[in-house]
Amino acid sequence: MSVHPCAADPIIGRFDYSPLASPGCEKTYNSLCTQINFQPESTVATVPAGWLKDTGAAYADRGNGQSYGWSCDLSADTRERGVSSDPLFDTFMILDRKEICASTYWEIALAPGTYLVKIGFGDPSYGGSSSGCTVGPSGGTMQPVSGSRINKEMTVSTQSMTIGAGQSLRFAGEWSSDCSTVNTITITRSTYAYDAQATGKDEI
Repeated sequence: MSVHPCAADPIIGRFDYSPLASPGCEKTYNSLCTQINFQPESTVATVPAGWLKDTGAAYADRGNGQSYGWSCDLSADTRERGVSSDPLFDTFMILDRKEICASTYWEIALAPGTYLVKIGFGDPSYGGSSSGCTVGPSGGTMQPVSGSRINKEMTVSTQSMTIGAGQSLRFAGEWSSDCSTVNTITITRSTYAYDAQATGKDEI
């Protein structure tokens, strides 16, 4: 699995739903990060370095060291508004607006462990809702990620998630059921923070 390293002070996983938070990976000491941007295949804007693209394709090995994707092909539901200077906000996925998936979800293969998951929502032209979106381990309990309308700005939901052996991380929702868009998903597994929690010892 290919990941992007981060380096800064260690943190403890938390839930923090707040507008205009950073959608990127948490920068924790000795951490492993994966950053996904939802966008059309032909996105005009330059997405920041370190981000992997998701263009609405069905789940598969993406050839970039990661396996992720949707429960069915949603490439027709990707958008780039061309109105925001922030490409992470300007590009996004509408969750199955034409209702072609029997059940709409995105998933990514992860090694067992505890992760900090940040999900960015927004549409610079129309806003939307994230109150019907859920996240959790495949085959496990899905948790709601928020409970509010989103305005014409990036809103980020952050929470801790434990993935067991044989499970993947899954994000689910339907445009018709108040989960209208998703812009970004970032996943951080800090070997320092979580190993220290597990052993009760600080590492130097």
